[in-house]
Amino acid sequence: VASEDLAWLLPLLGPPLIAASARRRAALGLDEDLCARGIRAIRDMLTACGPLTRAELVDRLTARGIHLVGQARPHLIRRAALEGIVCFGPDRGAEPTYVLLDDWVDRGRTVSRDAALAELARRYLAAYGPAEVEDLAAWSGIGIREARIGWEQITDELIAMQTADNVAWILKERALWLDEPPLAHPPFVRLLPRYDTYLLGYRDRGLIVAPQFARCINAGGGIVHPKLLADGRAVGTWSGTRRRDGLAVVVKPFDDLAPEVRPGIEAEVADVGRFLGMNATLHIMKSS
Repeated sequence: VASEDLAWLLPLLGPPLIAASARRRAALGLDEDLCARGIRAIRDMLTACGPLTRAELVDRLTARGIHLVGQARPHLIRRAALEGIVCFGPDRGAEPTYVLLDDWVDRGRTVSRDAALAELARRYLAAYGPAEVEDLAAWSGIGIREARIGWEQITDELIAMQTADNVAWILKERALWLDEPPLAHPPFVRLLPRYDTYLLGYRDRGLIVAPQFARCINAGGGIVHPKLLADGRAVGTWSGTRRRDGLAVVVKPFDDLAPEVRPGIEAEVADVGRFLGMNATLHIMKSS
C-alpha cells in the first residue's frame, strides 16, 4: 500500500480483517484484554527502543508478564498493525523489524468514510473491472452494504456491459477496451503463480475457470494453486521443482490442449528459467 493511501484505507480494511480473525485469536488465547495489554506494551517498547525484531518484542512482552506461544506471537503483532500501531521497519540482516507506524511514514490525507468507500470502489474497478458490487465486497471484506455505498457514489463514472451470465461494470475511462479486436492467435499464454491477483478479485470466478475445474485450483483451506492461462481462461495447473540440473516444470491440463498452446507454454517456461537464472525443462501431463 502506498503510504499516502494509508489514512483512508486502513480504517476501511483493518476492522473487517480484525473481526474475521477473532475466532483464530481466541483459539490462540488472545482475548480482547490480552490484545489490548499486549498492543499497549508493544507501543511503549517501540517508543523507547525501536526498531525491534519479532523475537525481541516477544522477549520484552514475556518480561512484562505477557506470555505468547506459537502463532499467538505473529497474530498479536498483526492485530497491532491492523490497528495502525506498527509496521515493518528496516531489515536487520535476514530479520525484519517493527517500528511505530507514525514514526515511519506519513499516513497521507484523511477523508470521510463515504469518500473512502467511493475511492475504494473506483480503485477496485480500475484493477478488476468488469465486475459487480458483490465482487468488490468479497474482495475487500468490507461487506455488501458498505460496498454498495461506495459503488453508488461512482455510478456516473461507470458503464454496463453484458457478460456470459450477467451484467458487469467498468469505468467509463476504460470504454475503449470494448472496441478492441479479439485476441489474435497464437493464444495468449501465461503461467500464473499461487495467489495471483488475477483470480482473487471476484466472488464468482466462473469467467476465469470453468466450475468443474474450480477445485483443481482451489480445493479449500485457502490454498490457490499456480494456474495455466490461455486467452484469459484457466486451462490447467502447473508446478516447478528445483533440481541440481535446473527447474523442472510440470503442467497438468484440465483437458486436451490445442496444439497452438504449447509454444506459448514453452516460452513461459523459458522465461521463468531466465528469471531464476537456471535451465528450465517442461513436462506436460496427459489430461485426466
